[in-house]
Amino acid sequence: TPEYESSFITPTSNLLTTLPLRSFRKLHLMFSLPPLRHKKDQNPLKLISHLLGHEGRGSGFAHLQDLGYINTLMSGSRMEDAGQNLFQVEVALTEAGEAAWKEVVQVLLSHCQLIYETSINNPKVLAERWEEIGKLSALRFNMSSPSSPFDFAPNCAQSLMTNDSHECLSAGSMLKESAATFPMKDFIDISKRLNIDNCIIERCSPKAWDE
Repeated sequence: TPEYESSFITPTSNLLTTLPLRSFRKLHLMFSLPPLRHKKDQNPLKLISHLLGHEGRGSGFAHLQDLGYINTLMSGSRMEDAGQNLFQVEVALTEAGEAAWKEVVQVLLSHCQLIYETSINNPKVLAERWEEIGKLSALRFNMSSPSSPFDFAPNCAQSLMTNDSHECLSAGSMLKESAATFPMKDFIDISKRLNIDNCIIERCSPKAWDE
């Protein structure tokens, strides 16, 4: 369990409050990143999303769920185009979690900090995890069922805009990735950006709006 510091969230932190049309409690941490869609199989966010979304013992999710603060946690690109990438971590809060939302933010940012420190101090572990998710991704690709023609045709046409004909179906599936191909430099560059100074915190709930 990490030691929390009140300096994680300061008066100058970027805090956004939105009122949902339905009654729920959501918390988003959004990070502005450079464009990454051209990386295809070498996108470091594949591993970062995998690590942040891990639900096993010792994970940020498990810790927050044990406290009774969250129900779900998801991470991935909220918006991506040729000029930028907005990466987000989204959690569904319980009533207790909403009351302790700052602590939830601190745990998530501590997890991001741990990922960055691991990339500096123990990159071999991350390279092993990279190979692991590559094998899982390749397995999903090889075992997937054909989609309907109405889905296949536009998806394939869109992929052809950025990938050649040999990779238009497999791009992004990490079919050739291993520990030796781990994009260490890009991973360090991206993971160090996942900090409070580059973060927009969004609270989305009726209670947050009232506050």
